[in-house]
Amino acid sequence: MIVSKMLYTPYILLADDDPDDRDSLIHPFLQQNPGVRVVCFGDGRELLSFLQACPDDELPVLILMDYKMPYVTAAEILQSLAADPRYDAIPKLVWSTSGRAEYVDRCVQHGASQYFTKPNSLPELASIVDRMTGVFRSQFPLPAF
Repeated sequence: MIVSKMLYTPYILLADDDPDDRDSLIHPFLQQNPGVRVVCFGDGRELLSFLQACPDDELPVLILMDYKMPYVTAAEILQSLAADPRYDAIPKLVWSTSGRAEYVDRCVQHGASQYFTKPNSLPELASIVDRMTGVFRSQFPLPAF
């Protein structure tokens, strides 16, 4: 009997300690990107542990994280990921309630593709999801459904 290897399903990692913020982003993102899974974490340590345990051929296609989380910030996560070349090709996005220039600069310096300020309205959220989808699809084009 021949057992075929399970097909890889693309997934993104989302780390945010606020469940409401995670939910507000997941639903519109999945509507624009059907067939993609979202794996969520409540803090940056969980995200880093998960990534370190991932085989090279099962890495996520996008990492999205809140800036301020328990234990480590997005900038610290990015700095850790920058030290390992296996994560270089994965786009890394940060979103935060704060648009402080020092946070943005620190994240970009350590490898964030983009930094988004969390929206206050549904139209702003739709715009952010469109931009995130653009980054995601530039790295991982999906077939049209």
